[in-house]
Amino acid sequence: IVITHHPVSHDEVTSMTLEKFLETYKDSKEVIYCIGGASIYKELIPYADELLLTKIEREYKADAFFPDTKDFIEVERTWETENDIRFAFTRMIRK
Repeated sequence: IVITHHPVSHDEVTSMTLEKFLETYKDSKEVIYCIGGASIYKELIPYADELLLTKIEREYKADAFFPDTKDFIEVERTWETENDIRFAFTRMIRK
């Protein structure tokens, strides 16, 4: 599902507004993953029960950031290194 301000019809992709998405899936028991970007993360984080994040241990110049996670606690973290870049897969749940 593509959440967009300008939904379009396409045979292989369902697109809808955020409002339509929330109404359609408000009672769903399915696990739903959001893969960004920054504005959709900010809009959907109030509805999240769990966050699955990849945290990279390196600084980059950036102008978009993940929203504050103060309402979540970390319950699991697994570190890995690839191409000399250290990163963690982190699982957080709502407090």
